[in-house]
Amino acid sequence: MSTLANIDFRMAREKVVELERHGRSPGAAEAQPREQCEPRRVQVGTPPVAVPRGREAGRAAARRPLRRTPIRPCRIYGDVTVQSRQRRESSVASEPSPQMSAELSRRAGHYAAAVAECLLEADLPVTSIQSCGPWRDTDGEYLDVEAAISFTQAFQDQHGGGDCGLHWTGTSGWCLYTTDKEDRYLSGIRWPEAGLLPEPRLVAAFVDAFRLDPAKSGSSEQPSYRQEGQDFPMLLDSLAPYLPAQPCLFEEPQIRFADLHRRAYENRVRRALVSRASDPLTHLYLRQGELTALLHLLEYAESSNPSALNRLLAADLGARAGRPPEAAETHKGALQEANHRRQAP
Repeated sequence: MSTLANIDFRMAREKVVELERHGRSPGAAEAQPREQCEPRRVQVGTPPVAVPRGREAGRAAARRPLRRTPIRPCRIYGDVTVQSRQRRESSVASEPSPQMSAELSRRAGHYAAAVAECLLEADLPVTSIQSCGPWRDTDGEYLDVEAAISFTQAFQDQHGGGDCGLHWTGTSGWCLYTTDKEDRYLSGIRWPEAGLLPEPRLVAAFVDAFRLDPAKSGSSEQPSYRQEGQDFPMLLDSLAPYLPAQPCLFEEPQIRFADLHRRAYENRVRRALVSRASDPLTHLYLRQGELTALLHLLEYAESSNPSALNRLLAADLGARAGRPPEAAETHKGALQEANHRRQAP
């Protein structure tokens, strides 16, 4: 009795015999154009609009591996032209689910926040953190989980004048990259060689060493601690210790960093105000417009992150304008507030 499956198999076999008789391999006439030209829409998880790609940093400097545009979490789809079914199937098999990609991005962000906390405690001018899970760029190239830490433009100007920052990849760990001021392309990169997930204090020590002597800090050779696209569950477990102790308050890395950033700068202001028992008066001449601009900046800081020190410092400076040096002893509310906070338990 012939079943439908037997009939299909027999017809397929006859097709193969006929093609072999004419000296042609099965599917050669039609499969190749279809595979080469068929665009495939692939979901790429939660990629950033732009992210420093440290994985490429060890490659030729002719490519631009690091991009300045801040990461903005968003879900996008990209058209990827696949040339062979085998390549397409193996590629998809190595990609995590969108949920795992999002969780990898979140945990990598919390790890970056923990490192940024140590950098802020060392008085480094950190401005933001970014992270993303595995994704595909517009060219269809697969990129692993990544994170980054950005610094102020003044810090970047001290180290080449171009782009400069810390970047972490899920395959090679941390690196500190700089770009040349003239062509904005990668001109220097150093790897601390401290493992895939070094303790935050070790990363901060590496940045300090880089600031003292970039050429002697770390190595220019990119290490490899993990194969790209593999062992995602293990990576999730390794990142777990850096999740916040209070997840209900700081579920998202950006919220956690914003709180760390605010507290770090408030501590810096407080320490500066009480650094000496009797600070000498300085002879700093300001134009009226410069003083007004400074007060505007303090007001902006107060509107962004309300702080008694901001308010009192602005009030002190405004009250001293146009008065003799003795006014500094009368209008010193910020100094008194800082002393009070230092003595508080």
